[in-house]
Amino acid sequence: MKISANNLIFRTLTKTIIDSVSFFLESGQKVAFYGSEGSGKKALLLMLGGYLKPTSGTVTTDDINIFSELESYRSHIGLGEIDNINALAEEMSIRENIRFVLEIGGFNYEDITVQKVLDRFNVKTYADTSIKYCPPFARAIASLACATAHNPDIVILDEPTRRLTSLESKKYWEIANSILQNKTVLFSTKDFDEARMNSQRIIALAGGHLIKETL
Repeated sequence: MKISANNLIFRTLTKTIIDSVSFFLESGQKVAFYGSEGSGKKALLLMLGGYLKPTSGTVTTDDINIFSELESYRSHIGLGEIDNINALAEEMSIRENIRFVLEIGGFNYEDITVQKVLDRFNVKTYADTSIKYCPPFARAIASLACATAHNPDIVILDEPTRRLTSLESKKYWEIANSILQNKTVLFSTKDFDEARMNSQRIIALAGGHLIKETL
């Protein structure tokens, strides 16, 4: 699915979060949205996923405004953990979180399906552990598992390695890159090296503006 962001603007009552951002994404691209805290990365990812409607401007896929076909579009989206938006349920286990994501998405959530996801991501050790008691690496992998459980075309990950050590981050991306082949992957990061090593394209943001694109 090709995605086009067309002059996106998002404002609150007191602040402009995203200001006149436009770009085009080819299907199957891995794109890093790079910037510091407050640069607008999270808001932009949420707009691209159809979870935040822009104040003005459009997001289109195959020339169709995603907000006019939102239910259909979201069935193609896998959204990783985003604080206060799509957080993993702290009291629920990894198994229960995966089942919940599949259920609310209208997908098959029989135990055998959930078990296949657990096996694929090798998180069986913590499968029945509450998220709040899982170590950071297991939590990061659980988020990736939830985002990809229904085999979406587009996967959105907000700073997926923010809780991890450098060694854990390297291991995370080894797993993620093997799982996410041939998918459109949109992720945010404050770490330029992480962006450079794990994407085909970098979109740099500052103060809600697109300041540079690196191909």
